[in-house]
Amino acid sequence: MSNVICSCLLGDNAKVRLRLSQLLHSEIEDIYGKISDDEDNRPICEIELQGCRREFFDNPDSLPLGVGQQVIVATDGGYDYGVVYSTGRIALKKLKLKGLDKPGSERLEILRLADEQDMLVISELKRRKEEIRETCLGKVKKHDLDLKLVDVELRMDQQKLSVYYTSSHRVDFRSLVRDLAGEFKARIQMVQITTREEARRANSFGPCGCLLCCSSWLPKIHANPFAEKSPFVEGANSDSHAFNITGICNR
Repeated sequence: MSNVICSCLLGDNAKVRLRLSQLLHSEIEDIYGKISDDEDNRPICEIELQGCRREFFDNPDSLPLGVGQQVIVATDGGYDYGVVYSTGRIALKKLKLKGLDKPGSERLEILRLADEQDMLVISELKRRKEEIRETCLGKVKKHDLDLKLVDVELRMDQQKLSVYYTSSHRVDFRSLVRDLAGEFKARIQMVQITTREEARRANSFGPCGCLLCCSSWLPKIHANPFAEKSPFVEGANSDSHAFNITGICNR
């Protein structure tokens, strides 16, 4: 698998996904009908964050948000940036489909729309991303750790650096964490991921020529869309067909 990492946000593939989401929102009444008085209309938005992650946030100030707008959102102990992926009825229906609308469920909030100063900070973070990754790679080699560095995410407030990696066994990275914390003056989070998560973060294309399912529509990357085989899949036992339904993660 390629080591080239796509930050996803506002990349070419992300622009295609956002355009499709915009088209869906424009046809909302044709799909679901006109909104009724008793329909749930909580101000909830789905936000795409770094690494193709999408999470739901409350919009307590009822900001007039549209798909594709950049926003600043609250995180655990800080703040970060993201892009509005869905709003209104569509976001609510996604929330319910994922079972995240249970009573008492708490969500973080959208703080504000990104202003010019925020955009400058975001641009600088994107510019530094490859530099940060190269620094982390150097530290991994320095400590002679048997792991593959996949991606890095420096939060917008620069108080937290998440390092995503794959490894076939448990790794003692305590010395690496101390080194990185001293280098970036931030809290370091080491996150071991699977090959499917690695593929999703690559935001690449599958053998079918389309954007990877796990980067675009598949809600749970550990789910296998072919677990319940259709008659078409059952009847196609050739090696070539098996290749066609196997992702770049070989799963």
